[in-house]
Amino acid sequence: MVRRGNTTDIDRLVSQYLAAWNETDSAAQLRHLHATWSEAGVFVDPLVRIVGRDALHQHIARCQASYPGSRFVLTGKIAHHHDQIHFSWALLDAQARELVAGRDFVELDELGRIHRLVAFFNAPARPGQDQR
Repeated sequence: MVRRGNTTDIDRLVSQYLAAWNETDSAAQLRHLHATWSEAGVFVDPLVRIVGRDALHQHIARCQASYPGSRFVLTGKIAHHHDQIHFSWALLDAQARELVAGRDFVELDELGRIHRLVAFFNAPARPGQDQR
């Protein structure tokens, strides 16, 4: 649980949430999501709107299949106040080239888990597209 206003807990929450996106073992990924994501949480980005932890788990698997070997990294400081969090990230391919960059805006539930996340990002590179 995230204690409101506690920077260490916020950093840990975001780190564990990104770890869910990077984890390829389904059971371990789901453990990360259970720790960070509200059961009925809403995920919205320019391409999808997803409701529920299990639906997000399935979406992550589809994204990983589309971009094998890729990983998300935090690209700046995490900002937060009240029950709101903002952070920037990049998706890197297996050679550490940036495929897409974006930022997420998060609202926490009463237990300190992600209740709503809205992501904005630039157009993702297509798998296999030359990044030069």
